[in-house]
Amino acid sequence: MKSTVVVPTYNGKKRILNLLRSMQNQSQLPDEIIVVVDGSTDNTIKAIENENFNDLPLVVHVQENKGRPAARNTGLKLANHDLIISFDDDMVLTPHVIELHVKHHQKHPDSVCIGYQAEKKPEINTPNYHFLDFRYHLSQKWHKASPHYPKSMEMHNYQLTTANCSFPKKIIKEVGAFDENLKEVEDFDLGTRIMKKGFLMFYNPDILAWHDNPDWDFKKFVQRQVQYRADDLSFVKKLEVEGSLDERLKKHPRFRADTKYNFLKSSIINFLANPTWISMAEKKPFTMLPKTFRYRFMDVVATAFTYKRKRPE
Repeated sequence: MKSTVVVPTYNGKKRILNLLRSMQNQSQLPDEIIVVVDGSTDNTIKAIENENFNDLPLVVHVQENKGRPAARNTGLKLANHDLIISFDDDMVLTPHVIELHVKHHQKHPDSVCIGYQAEKKPEINTPNYHFLDFRYHLSQKWHKASPHYPKSMEMHNYQLTTANCSFPKKIIKEVGAFDENLKEVEDFDLGTRIMKKGFLMFYNPDILAWHDNPDWDFKKFVQRQVQYRADDLSFVKKLEVEGSLDERLKKHPRFRADTKYNFLKSSIINFLANPTWISMAEKKPFTMLPKTFRYRFMDVVATAFTYKRKRPE
């Protein structure tokens, strides 16, 4: 079974190099790697050319900036092989990721396989330690909540992340490509269409890849979550207009993005959606509090900002 890896990148020259280096250490190489440079201005091309990736079946395609969903679609169009393995440009692969994706599809040919996109537990002296450890905590929480292989996901609990997943082209031909009008939830939209068509979706935590985002902090994280919520709401409205938001989908947590709260809960959300809490989260004395309380509080603060649709500046 031949495979094509598709990776979109925008101004990610440091990240994409780490991903490609981890690709060199795979127990099984893919048959093709397509990196779609989506209008980058950080000399991504030169950075790749300056590295020795001659042992990789690498194709670098450059296009004007169209956004991540469009870059993914470009990669799908250019792919010469039926099995698509999708990564974000900030992933670092453990040695057997490609091999395990291929083996999954040899056993379950018309399905989607989702790997574990983990956050690496940081060393105590790492810059941004407190935030990175919070991200690690969240990734563990997501991992524990997801149904694990060999059990397949269901409509009310699936999570398709194209940061680390694979699927045959046949599925895309049947359900359609990524929606290029969505900024952050193009994979969730695709997953919804896949589930509605009855294709099986599996989560295999043994297919492990790490996020490599050491420069992130709590503020950037909350800003991203606010964008996710805005896109979730747009996506829900899109389904409502299409008349395709059925009862099974309404049970999924992502489809409760427009929840209305009573006066008391709304007041608490207003209180917590304050930039002061964000600036305090990674400083003493807050960082001296027990992790269980601190990370729960950070999670609640991030949620408050997302429900207010308020982007911290």
